[in-house]
Amino acid sequence: MAAITATSVFETRRASSTEKPINLVHLGHQTQGDQLLEKEILSMFAMHSRTYFNMMTKCCDATTRIRAAHSLKGVSRSIGAFQLADLAEQAEVVRHDVYEAIEKELDRVLEYIQSLK
Repeated sequence: MAAITATSVFETRRASSTEKPINLVHLGHQTQGDQLLEKEILSMFAMHSRTYFNMMTKCCDATTRIRAAHSLKGVSRSIGAFQLADLAEQAEVVRHDVYEAIEKELDRVLEYIQSLK
């Protein structure tokens, strides 16, 4: 089995220029092909991602909003939802104008997860 390097992860990300919101190849690498684990991870993502988004958009505390954006970015990257992760990264610098785009992409990711069941 070949080792996954930072370069191979970025190459996988670049190769995922399809319009799917989640790079399933990346997710497969993360789970070493364990489909049950993939389903569990996607289910957990679906449960927690909306909470992170709500914290970003509804909390008055800037630190909480930034931490929620950081968490959403991290979990999005871990499953291969790179476009959502990039949008969440923009919100880490307290860019409120990106929330609508994040919500739209999050909805797209969650709908895609539903379609995989």
